[in-house]
Amino acid sequence: MTFKKKTKYTLKTFESTGTTSDVSANIYDSMILSEAYRSLSSKQRDLYTHCKLQLYRVADKNKPDRLDPTQFYFNRYLWKHTYKLYSGGGGGFYKDMEQLIKKGFIRCLSSGKTARVKSIYQFSDKWRLYGTDEFCIYPNELSMRDKDEGTDKETE
Repeated sequence: MTFKKKTKYTLKTFESTGTTSDVSANIYDSMILSEAYRSLSSKQRDLYTHCKLQLYRVADKNKPDRLDPTQFYFNRYLWKHTYKLYSGGGGGFYKDMEQLIKKGFIRCLSSGKTARVKSIYQFSDKWRLYGTDEFCIYPNELSMRDKDEGTDKETE
């Protein structure tokens, strides 16, 4: 039995500048057409795309020391200086991240707020249930700011 050698995908000129360090942040049709994704603001969608980039562009040695590859850091330096998404104290970032969490795209595994360390986030597939009776976000999936509110079910 012979195997065909897999041909490497060649980036098209409209997709990239062609640098070897480029990574993609795929977002599929089913997500874009979902009720949860459509309920996000354009800034929240942009933040989600940058979270996906953070997942794929960071070397494994700089990722959280966990077993699950869907976990990632996203701190102030990244969203303010590297990606230039937000300015100021971060109120906009935290509000937008809160909406990504409450709509089932991301969950907060460890908030760095009290210890002043990087927060650890993880991608979630709960967005697929958004708008149904089965959709719920538990308090342990929220950021520290939201955990203080103590909701056991969020169905915005």
